Amino acid sequence: MLFSPLKLSNSLVFGLCLWLLCGALPSAQAQLARKPSYYDAQREPALVANPAQPAAATPGPLEAMRRTAKGSLASLPDQAGFDQLARVYNPGTPMALPHVLFVIDLKARPARIYYLDTPRYQLHVRFVRDTGLAPHAGKRDIDSNYLLPGRRFLFGTLSWQSAISSFTYEFWEGDQLTAPLLRQAEKSVAASFFAPVKFKANSTLHERRAREAGIDMVTQEALISRQPYLPLNLGTAVGRVRVVEQAASVNALLPGDIAVLRQVPLSLPPVAGVLTERPSTALSHVNLLAKGWGIPNAYVQNAAAELRQHEGKWVELKVSASGYALRRLSDLEVAAALPRPGGRGNLAQSVGIVKTPRPDLREQRLLPLSALRGAHRAQCGAKAANLGLLQSARIAQTFVPDGFCIPFSHYQRFAQANGLAGRLVRMQDVPGFQDDPQIRLAALAQLRAEMLQWPVDSKDAAAWQARWQSQLRGAGVFVRSSSNSEDLPGFSGAGLYSTVPNVKAEAALAQAVKNRLGLRLQPRGLGSAQRRRL
Repeated sequence: MLFSPLKLSNSLVFGLCLWLLCGALPSAQAQLARKPSYYDAQREPALVANPAQPAAATPGPLEAMRRTAKGSLASLPDQAGFDQLARVYNPGTPMALPHVLFVIDLKARPARIYYLDTPRYQLHVRFVRDTGLAPHAGKRDIDSNYLLPGRRFLFGTLSWQSAISSFTYEFWEGDQLTAPLLRQAEKSVAASFFAPVKFKANSTLHERRAREAGIDMVTQEALISRQPYLPLNLGTAVGRVRVVEQAASVNALLPGDIAVLRQVPLSLPPVAGVLTERPSTALSHVNLLAKGWGIPNAYVQNAAAELRQHEGKWVELKVSASGYALRRLSDLEVAAALPRPGGRGNLAQSVGIVKTPRPDLREQRLLPLSALRGAHRAQCGAKAANLGLLQSARIAQTFVPDGFCIPFSHYQRFAQANGLAGRLVRMQDVPGFQDDPQIRLAALAQLRAEMLQWPVDSKDAAAWQARWQSQLRGAGVFVRSSSNSEDLPGFSGAGLYSTVPNVKAEAALAQAVKNRLGLRLQPRGLGSAQRRRL
């Protein structure tokens, strides 16, 4: 079961939804949907690693895989198999990147590799949860598969790199690989893939591990060493240039900033655009966020030196396949475009302002997912409403876990009873709050800590407990967001909220709900920090 908090754009009102832990939870994120096949789009045999193998899809293995609902293959014996499972970024361009996610189960004897139907599962964690390999894995369990030597899984990606006419396999840049783990990955991939594959090192640690393991490698720097520019996500944005010297400083960025990153951070708050000075990859977490937000993102070899003259200035940034262009806005353009009291300026979309549904605070009932339809977005948020629609559609081989929504009105009572509005006003009057990101971050952290100590209305808490027992029979639940500022047309909200997994005790339920109410506020003052259950 899952319980999801909702955020209202101006009043910090939440709705919540409980879902059963079991079962698959499909997603329809546009930025991760299947794109046309790279080889179908290009139709250039020279770009295929095994030209003797026909590029046309042979549906047999994939269709059999889908009929069994396993969503993976144990080997890719030919080009067609790779093409059938691949997701492709930037199809039909020189930056096209066909890739297939893979999972190696180290607990199996011998270790077993799964090549994922990548457009279907989109992320490794969804595959291991939805297929039953690790159905109840929480965030700590999943993180261990990136951080610990004694992990259960290896999560990797196999890609076609046109720059070197070779396939490569790689791991997230933050993965704390060991030499034995890398040797196992090399062995598993080599034994199950039809073509030669090189290891792609995404960090200095990965390079060191490859040398320790005696494995040949290629680095991202080597792939683009002759390129001063690499577009990762095309687009146009308007924002204020901010040069970020250290990755740890990204939390001070605001939604209206064009971030010039001298290092590639592991994560990023919402911004208007991104330019990185260190080579990155289309599969990096930062670029996945950029794709989800629909913002321009590119590698520029000397970005800081080229853009420091624009530090703090409003500009228009265009990232195209051939290069990037920066134009300084005039004072009149900035004045005309910035949001005005009682209205919105022309920069609204460029600085991440999203039109959210107006909340309806009249609804007090705890509504089951089965009763939710599109109109309930105003009471329970877009995610819960969309899940209700999916549940009622009864799509073949699609299971939506049972659950219920705690509407916005419950959070409204929590906020009013504890004086949140006044606390927000006083916080914004703190000297330096409006101009100093560090002061703002400290004030927001203090507010979060205070909110976690505030009491929840006893009648509301009792109602949640009663519904949990009567509808979901007290089974373990996920406490999850369902906000009016996520799952919207043109904006997914991915990465803005957090989930409390595996809540099984009654005493823990109210605390888990309160943890979601105690927002991990962003510097703009109204975010939470939710990781969606992918």
